Amino acid sequence: PHTVVLTFGTVAVLDFLLNWVQHVQRIPSLDPFVVAAIDHSVFDACAVLDVRVFLAPRWQIIANRTNTPQKQHKAASEYFRADLSSFKKMGFVKVLTVAALLEHGYSVLVSDVDVIWLRHPWGVLRAPGKLEHEAAPADGLLALEHAQALEEADLLLGTDNVDMALDASPHRLLEAEINTGVLFVRASDTALAFMHEWAQRCLHTRDGHDQQELNHLLKGCYPPEPHLAHLHSNSERAASGMSALP
Repeated sequence: PHTVVLTFGTVAVLDFLLNWVQHVQRIPSLDPFVVAAIDHSVFDACAVLDVRVFLAPRWQIIANRTNTPQKQHKAASEYFRADLSSFKKMGFVKVLTVAALLEHGYSVLVSDVDVIWLRHPWGVLRAPGKLEHEAAPADGLLALEHAQALEEADLLLGTDNVDMALDASPHRLLEAEINTGVLFVRASDTALAFMHEWAQRCLHTRDGHDQQELNHLLKGCYPPEPHLAHLHSNSERAASGMSALP
């Protein structure tokens, strides 16, 4: 088993993406990393720079609201966060991409293109294939007694809160907004099942984008629905196997 570092991009955020690549390349232990392109312009730009890249699964659905190939290209390339329909579809594509890597046996460290890596996080994440890069206890990242819990977690998450009191609260996962800007997903059957449920929620619920849907799922916001019973069990297992990083 191994771990891959992943980000996503459209041509609208190409400058951010190239900045992300440059910072990741400065940290050898973050290799292998890969870019999931959501349009052909990003794919071509990465290929020219000899950066590992692939077209994200089903990326074309983001542009399916338009008819002509020219309009589809424009729609897929726009910064479409203000367009809820497209933004929800992008969330679906992102989560489906993570699921595809899990199916091939990879654990995945996902970060948005506006993240700048200054050093590797492997001492915290206990990622498969990265244990030789663990930090010494003197680094003060996490106490050794947390190591087993980190290794057993299917999901490692961060929050939007810079709040020491909330970080120390036993209820912080319910009270804080879980952020999808940096997310570690360990290769496991539970994580894979959860990714598929998360993807479907992104695509089919009325209002939520990917971060909202992640929070709804992990906080048990959905009432039981008979036709989604198998999905609810996946959410419960994933919630019991997650850990929040302060």
